[in-house]
Amino acid sequence: MPDLAINPFGLGKVAVPTPGSPVSLLVNYSSFTGNADNTKDLFANKWTVQANANNKGPIYIGALSMVRSTLVNVIGIVQPGQSWTWQHDVGMNKYHIGDYYLDADNANDWGLPVVDVC
Repeated sequence: MPDLAINPFGLGKVAVPTPGSPVSLLVNYSSFTGNADNTKDLFANKWTVQANANNKGPIYIGALSMVRSTLVNVIGIVQPGQSWTWQHDVGMNKYHIGDYYLDADNANDWGLPVVDVC
């Protein structure tokens, strides 16, 4: 588990090497937890994805099954240099971060996910 004394904390750069192949927000999870399964339980109360200002186009946030062309299962679209935040105001740590992915229109565009764990 990451050092939760530093909260919120970044999950590292999440790049999309192949548009149309979503990448887990937890792609770097094993590098700082030692856990080889990047889908393990990381729940957060609030999370943000910031798109790199030098991206060539938007990044998409959604489920593994998201379809950029129809926006099915897309929950957010983030333009270069912008950010998108989702927060649960009533419950604590309601979002299972392993359920969310990034996709992009352009290869190697990336975002930085940051989570706030209560």
